Amino acid sequence: MSIIIGIIVALAMNSFAHNSKQEETATQETLSEIVVLLDCSGSMSSTASDAIGGFNAFVEEQKKVPGEAVLTLVQFNSQDPHEVVYDRMPLEDVPKLTVDTYQPRASTPLYDALGWTLDYIGQALDVLAEENKPGVVIFAILTDGLENDSKEYTKDGVFKLVDYQQEKHDWKFAYLGANQDAMAVAAGIGIRYDANALNVSGFVGIGTGAASMNVSVTSYRTGKGVEPDSLEAE
Repeated sequence: MSIIIGIIVALAMNSFAHNSKQEETATQETLSEIVVLLDCSGSMSSTASDAIGGFNAFVEEQKKVPGEAVLTLVQFNSQDPHEVVYDRMPLEDVPKLTVDTYQPRASTPLYDALGWTLDYIGQALDVLAEENKPGVVIFAILTDGLENDSKEYTKDGVFKLVDYQQEKHDWKFAYLGANQDAMAVAAGIGIRYDANALNVSGFVGIGTGAASMNVSVTSYRTGKGVEPDSLEAE
């Protein structure tokens, strides 16, 4: 049904502390920070309705999962490499994506979009008091094309940014790439193909694939985790 029906989302922390300060922190440990970086380049035009429907279905399903979450949606193309559609919005308030808010066009500045969004979310979280920071950050990248138009960020630059957030803050990344070697592309931008990865999937056509993401997202948010074998690209 969708590109994103299983996209990304968030690990909910299950442990609760017992003194007053820890109880305050525990409230935020159940908060998931979900970031979706969605390709909005011209190659997505033929599957725009699928992208819209998939994103909307994903949001509706995630609203049913226990635990709080905020969602940021950033669309990208060469006319606007980082269009912030929803900015750390409480999941329950996220409106449906429509043909007015999702209009594919132009080229694919993947590195610029990824680098800018990593910096943007990283800086937003850095200024929060420790007790207000989310328990987990889930960062999903969805694209049907390869980098072809970045001007500000390089492949090496985004690799370092991704690696830093994985190593320093244990961010969980998912890379869903259509019509490409998703494992190779994800590895090239620093996404680890191991238990730290939420999902790395390749699929033929935007309308298929990412079904395994639904399983991994639900498992993380219910505290069951995901076995590394389930992360294999298709």
